Amino acid sequence: PLLQAMLIDCHIHTSEHSSCAVIDAYAICSLALKRGLDAVVFTDHHHRWNRDELSPLRNAFPDLGLYSGVEISLEGRQDLLVIGPDVPETTPRPVSFASLKKSLRPVREEAFIVLAHAFRYIDHIPPALEEILEYVDALELNSVNILRSGRLLRQGRCIPERKALYQAAMKKYGLVGIYNSDAHYPDAVGAVYSEIPDAALPPDTAGLAAMLRSTKTFAERQDAELLERFFDRFEALRSQLRKAGGKNASGGSRTF
Repeated sequence: PLLQAMLIDCHIHTSEHSSCAVIDAYAICSLALKRGLDAVVFTDHHHRWNRDELSPLRNAFPDLGLYSGVEISLEGRQDLLVIGPDVPETTPRPVSFASLKKSLRPVREEAFIVLAHAFRYIDHIPPALEEILEYVDALELNSVNILRSGRLLRQGRCIPERKALYQAAMKKYGLVGIYNSDAHYPDAVGAVYSEIPDAALPPDTAGLAAMLRSTKTFAERQDAELLERFFDRFEALRSQLRKAGGKNASGGSRTF
């Protein structure tokens, strides 16, 4: 069969396993198909969906590629997305980078590892981050949480305020750039995602990780209407928090 471009979101959270998410897995799958995605990867915080958990969803949504990864928070406020076979289902939170490397050593060559929203809170590359950049396969270049730190509107597209820093880090460390939603809310599903040219849906997470590792270029796709809706709601909530004197009024650590 002829291969077509695959539209995939490799960073998405479910209310089943991420306390900061308000959308469940069934709703995510339904919205993903409705909004044109071919595949999604659940990357809940420190929990990887196992085969038994995914099976009912795969049966309910046979037209959607459904895979499992995990988002792991490191000491020092950096986060890694780990996608691959035999990745531990749970990890301590947060975990030291040295401990994580040790636990992933048996599966490192089969896993696809992404540094997520690296410059949300910083505007430079400290020495500790250099070691992480040398270890990962890819750098997340855009997501709703990257845009939440600062965004510009250029030709109808939302651009991270620190785009130049992301691009410089990607080039310096020889990484590929990937685009995800980092969705925790319905409006973010399908707002930002990646296009992989000439790709077919792999049968399982191991196959997906292998495909991601071999992909040289991910193209960014955005849905301007969804992004506008997301940030309208975010700004309204931030205004409410500011009026109430909430500690997250400036955006803080709350995730959307």
